[in-house]
Amino acid sequence: MQIQYKWWLIPIASVALTGCLKQLGLEADKNSGAEASAISGNAADGYLKGAIACFDINENKACDAGEPQTTTGDGGAFTISATAEQASHPLVVEIIAGETIDEDNPDTPIAETYSLSAPAGYTFVSPLTTLVQNEIETSGASKEEAKAAIQALLGTVLDLEDDYVAGGAVDDSAATAVLKDEFKRLHKVAQVAATIIRTNVSGTASTEGVTAEAKFQLIAGKVTAALGDIKTAVDNAGDSFDPDEIAGSDEIESQTKVDPAKMAEEIEVATTLSSATQANMATVLAGGVYWLEEHTWFDYSASASKLFFGWGTVSYDGTTQTDAFYYYDGVGTGADAFTQDVSENSGDNGGSNNMALVLGTSGWGEPVSMDGGNGPDFVSANSDGSVTMQQGPIKVKLTGVQVDVSSKNIEATLANTRNGLWADAVDSEATFPTGSVAYRLNQVLAENIYMMPWDQPAVSQQDYSNCMAEDAVGTTTNLKSCNSVHLFDGSNPQNHSAAADSVALTVASAGNVNNPLSFKGVVIYHEDDEQGTKKMVLMELVTGGTVNYYKFSRNSAGTFTVTKLRSDKFSSSTVNTKTLVQIPVPYDFPNFFTEHDGDNGGGDGPKFNTFFLTKYDGFWRFGIAFKAGEKLPDDAPFVMNLTAKNAVVDAFDPANLNNFIDPILVENGQDGPSGDEINPCFSGDSKGHDKSFADYTAAVSGCRDQQGSTETFNTDGGFESSIVNDKSFLLPIWKEDGVAHYEEVSFASSGSEFTIATYVQNSEGVWVEDVNETRSGTWSVDSDGYLVVNIGDDEKAWVSLIMNPGGYLEVKIYDLNQDTTDGYSADLDNTDGDSDGDVMSMIWRVPEMAP
Repeated sequence: MQIQYKWWLIPIASVALTGCLKQLGLEADKNSGAEASAISGNAADGYLKGAIACFDINENKACDAGEPQTTTGDGGAFTISATAEQASHPLVVEIIAGETIDEDNPDTPIAETYSLSAPAGYTFVSPLTTLVQNEIETSGASKEEAKAAIQALLGTVLDLEDDYVAGGAVDDSAATAVLKDEFKRLHKVAQVAATIIRTNVSGTASTEGVTAEAKFQLIAGKVTAALGDIKTAVDNAGDSFDPDEIAGSDEIESQTKVDPAKMAEEIEVATTLSSATQANMATVLAGGVYWLEEHTWFDYSASASKLFFGWGTVSYDGTTQTDAFYYYDGVGTGADAFTQDVSENSGDNGGSNNMALVLGTSGWGEPVSMDGGNGPDFVSANSDGSVTMQQGPIKVKLTGVQVDVSSKNIEATLANTRNGLWADAVDSEATFPTGSVAYRLNQVLAENIYMMPWDQPAVSQQDYSNCMAEDAVGTTTNLKSCNSVHLFDGSNPQNHSAAADSVALTVASAGNVNNPLSFKGVVIYHEDDEQGTKKMVLMELVTGGTVNYYKFSRNSAGTFTVTKLRSDKFSSSTVNTKTLVQIPVPYDFPNFFTEHDGDNGGGDGPKFNTFFLTKYDGFWRFGIAFKAGEKLPDDAPFVMNLTAKNAVVDAFDPANLNNFIDPILVENGQDGPSGDEINPCFSGDSKGHDKSFADYTAAVSGCRDQQGSTETFNTDGGFESSIVNDKSFLLPIWKEDGVAHYEEVSFASSGSEFTIATYVQNSEGVWVEDVNETRSGTWSVDSDGYLVVNIGDDEKAWVSLIMNPGGYLEVKIYDLNQDTTDGYSADLDNTDGDSDGDVMSMIWRVPEMAP
């Protein structure tokens, strides 16, 4: 079943460094009482000046006469006089076309009229609080449940009640630097959301027979469904961020654009979906459920993005589980267009090599993989109608609600169930037949779980899923790990970054901020810059249960400054015979989880509310705990029965697609078009490290030994002239200064010329050749199966071809050029001790081998 629990990769890799303005002292006061009182707040996309803010007493998304209201001023500030009863209704902010100013763009008034909202009790109104309020209205969730749902989609634990504009402007410090960046990221996501909202409101202005409330709920629901992709697009944009460009991209627009001609049907579907009734998932699974899959990939042979469509099914009768997956093979329409995937992954999106120890009744077990694998295993059908699933050590309770979608428009239904690409690909007039049922799934953790990230020593530098051997500690040879507590002990300055073994971590009394060497504590964040400045956040555990947090700053002269940040409480408990020192997660501080692996992003899953310290294998370790009942995010929220699935597949026709998806790059470790993970061969040195030709040949030899034979390359994976004769290859797309590039390498007949042409994407998105970057030379294949290319006297390279599972060619390159320390050298074995070569690796797609 294509329900991927990628959230549990996050705690093992990293957690978004986030926090709460309450702890920064920036939260606005909230007033209550029987008498009218002044309630102040702010409205923002960027701050909104000249908008109407009100308490929406009749909850129609408008500021009507008689409702307490005011006009926002500088900084989006407003103060409304209202009674406690009036303030128990949602806040609404009406943007007035031609009058309201977004202070992100102060020179041009906003051209569209639209509204934002926030749940009762909030004093900050934004596009993100609007999504929280819409979740409350459309799903029946509580205020906290709705906020948690939007936080999960955003991959953040920032409180959405907080002012992200103010949060992005707080003073930089060790405790707030990353928090500040996270607020800025949410600000950007909000800008994109606002762009989508106002564009859709404007585009559907003439729609008749549709209430403003229903229209707005539909639009907000589409933004929520696309929120994960919006977040990813914002992160990928970097410094070239443009909210209009992201909102108007094909990938986002295909999910969020409202067709005025289909609006009434989509609202009908949304209303139907919101009135679902409880389903007996044990009975439903016994008959089988079906889901849809869609994503994009880049075909280098055509220099174009391609769409991937598939559908899967799973059944479970309480004893036996059966799975199957089918993908669009590029030919035909309807059911005939799909071919069963008989590979091991069967539509799975792949996993990773993250490992963890899990605390069970017998203590800490052996390291287990936390990969997504091929989906969950069903282990029991329960009397309450729920089903228990297990994947790795995680048990999940699955429940669901059902809704009859008979006679509903298929396109409109898919557009409201997070299947926007499928919606574009089906017949727009097709409807579900009688007996069509959709199910919305709900997944919660079935039991408490305690785990420790477990990065074992790497076999080689290329084993990126593990850690370096010199950083791993432990007394058991095969269970050493880099997950260890590092201790600052002022009484022994040599041990500032040493892994803590069995020493006591608590102190009898707190350190003195005027004497940095008086402290002893756990380092949860540290940073050293090029100027010799050191920043560190220290966690001090004081006997009696107090945990203090301090910021240490050391200048280039070695002088420390210590500032106390705040205090909290910790406790010790025994779980399955193991002592755990449990500490509330300081989400507003940079912390251990990001320090160890900060490039894997923030949490897409349930937020753990406790981390702990415990002794294992001779050293103190970090761990994290989740509570039973913690809700998982909706990765595959809607499934359907056979009747509904057949109707969708029968209506499938790719000719209905009239848009291109923005190009994306299939890189090492990402998924191929069939769901196969590309697993590059790592042997010898990592890419980009200057090494000798001998190191290069050793790497190639190791990869060829791992490869074995294939139907296409049945020798050792080396080049043959026929592979490249009169052929062209496209090298991956990359961005430089915000401009996309790719290279096309074209080979003439054997032993003859080749050219490398560089293409860039101009302002209109058209690929044009950069004639200043075109290079040419000669090529040949030597007796070792290396493709040897020579570009004049300036550059020479040896290229090895290695077959990779799933129809991918891995290419390892040894590049020798004049950018070395002693110039061009024929001494390839580096006996002079210089590093004259560059070992690189890349993946080339072989389209004809695609499933």
